[in-house]
Amino acid sequence: MDYIGASGASITVDHVPIIDNNTQIYLILAFAIDAATNGKPQNGKFSNYWADSITPKSIALLKATHPNVRVLMSLAGDSFYISDSNMPPIYWYDPESTSTWINNAVHSLTALAKKYHIDGVDIDYEHFRQDGHNKFIFCIGEVLKELKNRKVITVATIAPAGEFFSLYVQLHNSYRTVFDYINYQFYADEMYDPKKYLQQYSNVVKYFNAPGKVMMAIQLYGQGLHGTKFVSVVQELLKTDPQFPGVMIWDYDASAKTGFQTEKELQNLFSHY
Repeated sequence: MDYIGASGASITVDHVPIIDNNTQIYLILAFAIDAATNGKPQNGKFSNYWADSITPKSIALLKATHPNVRVLMSLAGDSFYISDSNMPPIYWYDPESTSTWINNAVHSLTALAKKYHIDGVDIDYEHFRQDGHNKFIFCIGEVLKELKNRKVITVATIAPAGEFFSLYVQLHNSYRTVFDYINYQFYADEMYDPKKYLQQYSNVVKYFNAPGKVMMAIQLYGQGLHGTKFVSVVQELLKTDPQFPGVMIWDYDASAKTGFQTEKELQNLFSHY
């Protein structure tokens, strides 16, 4: 899984590295947000904020050429554009009417899914006010359930991290059958020892009671493990956990600068298991 389009830079899907057609590739468009650029909530009416250079036509061509590619859209994220420190963070807010928010969200996300040939939704709300997230689990869970029931999407994921980790555990456990994968942000724990990564992976699987769902994660040019140390963690999981699903990468925009070395190395590794 590779997040794409959050940097604000002109990036395309034309050069997605696909070495092994037996490996499932998920591109996660970052982000769809139900807010105006000034941070004003739009009551469940989501708009796309990923790079304009990622077009519906290019996504359709990529998926037609490579049937092993799926495309998701991620909701919220940290802020509008990660490259601009002046942009306001994206906060979850409890809507006055849950039914209105859910209906608006289902309608707007359906429109985006149809326009951009999207297969799934990732939940990446990272900012919550202490007294303003009582409706988060119900609203998000019901939207995803409805989108799956209508066959608008086939995949749903969450990207938990930080002090509200337990909120995501509750969301997953309340709608367990809706979620397919968990993109836990291991790099945010600022660990630099492969053994600690493996132990934390085991912990997260236990917290969610979700074997076969938890992805390992790497942040390129950021926190956490990189290079051979990260690859050694993935190799160990491939060897010891038959249900290990794969790796989440943050992010495609940064990886493009190095010719997608990380994606190519991991796909080569997966092809041997």
